[in-house]
Amino acid sequence: MYYLACVFDYRCNPHKPLYAASYNDETSDVGLYQLFFGGVKFSLKEAYENKLKLKDIITNNTVVLSDFKSYIACLGLDSHEEYEIYDSSLEREPPAQTLVGAKKQALISLQKLKKVQPAKWQKALAKSLLVYSHLEKTGYYHNYKRRYSSYDLAYSGRSKCAVSNIQGATEEDVIEHINEKNTCLVHFDWIAADFRVASLISGDEVMQQSFETSDPYTVLYEALDDKKIDRDECKLELFRSLYSLDYENPALEFFPDFAEWMQESVNKIEIAKFSESLLGRKFFLKDEERMLRSVFNAQVQGSVAHAMQNVLYHVYKKYPNNILAEIHDSLILACEKEQLTDVIREVSEIMLYPMEGMMESNPKFPLKVSVGLKWKQWKPYKEYR
Repeated sequence: MYYLACVFDYRCNPHKPLYAASYNDETSDVGLYQLFFGGVKFSLKEAYENKLKLKDIITNNTVVLSDFKSYIACLGLDSHEEYEIYDSSLEREPPAQTLVGAKKQALISLQKLKKVQPAKWQKALAKSLLVYSHLEKTGYYHNYKRRYSSYDLAYSGRSKCAVSNIQGATEEDVIEHINEKNTCLVHFDWIAADFRVASLISGDEVMQQSFETSDPYTVLYEALDDKKIDRDECKLELFRSLYSLDYENPALEFFPDFAEWMQESVNKIEIAKFSESLLGRKFFLKDEERMLRSVFNAQVQGSVAHAMQNVLYHVYKKYPNNILAEIHDSLILACEKEQLTDVIREVSEIMLYPMEGMMESNPKFPLKVSVGLKWKQWKPYKEYR
């Protein structure tokens, strides 16, 4: 196994490699690779040869690294190839100002990477970055102009868009696939994904059972004797309690194990200084006053991110040229009318079991599928449970 740390020029060009260091744990060999650092006497030929060496390491070995998307861009990796990559998602360092600084930064990052224990969530993250890279290169039509989004990851691991933000497009926008034949838009949306994950982490059987025929918001509403609030207000109260850490909210009396888990989870974070996703990703508490809520929320949202990253890659393998966008809990594919039945059937099978290969229990994530010809104007088609 290799550990590979590359310093990128995030200040000016996030995909420009400045310096890299590698470690082969079988031979204990350390490799140093000077790359494209301006103002330093170093031939472009040598830099290019070092770039090819990095590409060879990634292509032919199991590698632990961070920020795989930048490697894909700077090394010109084929997003349709198979790679054995674990992306540890280390925090980005401030840009190096000198060649000596870049070398030092690469070696420090390498030492951090050598402490990483490869995990399934890291492999799912790396594979999803191949898809995000593909979507960035492909683009889409927004109000009849070709646009290109730039995908990045939030603290929890969920995606966010910059530049041309397709995730923020409204139904007033005209969003179309680059292939004019793909006129049918299919929206695959998990039902209450955050609470589905929370029900699994907390072990609350009442909440878990609610997904068999419905969702926690509807079940709570139907259980109320006094219907002074509607279903949407029940949904709002559940979300408010979850993301404001209000485990004493009366709305949670119907889910007692869930409320108890919330309280125990907050206490654990305060003591252990971290939370943990379904797949074991740790989110550390650095500033207790400001980050307690973020660290708590990250274990839930981070688990949803694992699910989406795994799904994204498996859908991409089947339909590499049909994914239009990923929006947090949902996927939008574009296809020809003749493909519609197959796309719905095959993608639904993948999204129904998003933890396939990552969790032994392989829990179901109920989803609803909608179809339409215009962005966000799709109509309900079917629910899968």
